[in-house]
Amino acid sequence: MNLDIKESWKHAAAELVEKDDVTFNAWFDATSSREQTVANAAIDFYHRILDPEVYQYIGDPRGKTCLEIGCGAGRLVNVALDVFGYAYGIDIYDQRVMARVSEYLSERHDGKFSIIDGDCLESIPNSSVDFAYSFIVFQHMHSFDEAKKYVDMLGRVIKSNGCCKLFCVLSNSCHSLVDHKSYEHNNRIETLCVSRPDMLSACTEAGLKLVSVKAAGLKKLWDVNGPPSSQHIFTIVKP
Repeated sequence: MNLDIKESWKHAAAELVEKDDVTFNAWFDATSSREQTVANAAIDFYHRILDPEVYQYIGDPRGKTCLEIGCGAGRLVNVALDVFGYAYGIDIYDQRVMARVSEYLSERHDGKFSIIDGDCLESIPNSSVDFAYSFIVFQHMHSFDEAKKYVDMLGRVIKSNGCCKLFCVLSNSCHSLVDHKSYEHNNRIETLCVSRPDMLSACTEAGLKLVSVKAAGLKKLWDVNGPPSSQHIFTIVKP
């Protein structure tokens, strides 16, 4: 992600630090109440992210460690910690946003998490994570090189037999593509489309194995007649 976009993203989030919970959370996830934020997070985490396939690799998640790339206001980490023993949350933050997210998570999970800036990935110990996920975040990255940085990190921190679920917009080309024009119009729009060959190559270089790529299904699981999600789920394991 280039510096201008990265800094503008950090600034936009930091401007909301002093706002109420609804306004702050809505910037990361379009919700209208704190209760809705928690409910949506539970649906997303238990029905899209921690799906039955994950248990095949990591077994019982209780007491184990998870990691989220792009944890935003902490909504998914908050739910994940009802099951996992510890969680790392990574995002592009300034200190004020990190403090607010940490305060929110400490209400229920004090001492069970670390919130980490995306520039400090080396602070996560090697082979310390059982399960990693990223939910609709890779699309905001400015290039596949940015995505590859996180795949490389996963190769280092995921334990043997660990599992990753990365939600990405799939490129129909053999190469990953970035729609710069769309980004200039709206920095929340889908910009990075990840190709299977690029992700396969990145995983192989990082010592990981790409085991499947599948459509994420409906945009809203509770709306059976609604539109499909634009996302695909890349399931990755550490042999």
